[in-house]
Amino acid sequence: MTEELHSSRYWRPLVINGTQINLDHLEPLSLDCPTPDQQHPLRINVRFSMHCFTQGGDLDQIAPALLIMDHKRPRAFDQLRYDLSKKLPDIIKSLPTMKVYQTPEQRNYLYFSALAELAGMEYQVFFSLKKAGRKHGHHLELFVESAYSAETVNRKRRPHSIRFAILAMKVYKGERVRFAAR
Repeated sequence: MTEELHSSRYWRPLVINGTQINLDHLEPLSLDCPTPDQQHPLRINVRFSMHCFTQGGDLDQIAPALLIMDHKRPRAFDQLRYDLSKKLPDIIKSLPTMKVYQTPEQRNYLYFSALAELAGMEYQVFFSLKKAGRKHGHHLELFVESAYSAETVNRKRRPHSIRFAILAMKVYKGERVRFAAR
């Protein structure tokens, strides 16, 4: 085992088919987000779920060596999701200048990214955003719940977007976030 794998504080090293999988790129990070009416940027703590590098669903045909427990449910290591997850820290760091969408469930948000590796497809990043507790040293908590490639969605069918900086400001102030009716 390399020293690099031992330095991980959040993720334990994975061993898949005898190969060690480095998850250091998914360690929690802090992000500063300037907002229109705050004198200082909002400090956001970012964490990533294992859904960024695993898949769920029918796992009956999956080799046991690929199975990873997510609390009480098994998930399968997904090489493509893992490879794409290496782009997540940079994508998340770019969010303050981007627009995001509300998911149909209206409890999470979604960011779409076109990646060169995914011709004709998009990288979809699902996340939640909430106000942080006082003792955490951050204003907000962003949790990346899942990220994966999917067919490009017709933009005319997407709900209206909101600038991430506005979303962050509203969540921090406890204001209602309004999206256009579907």
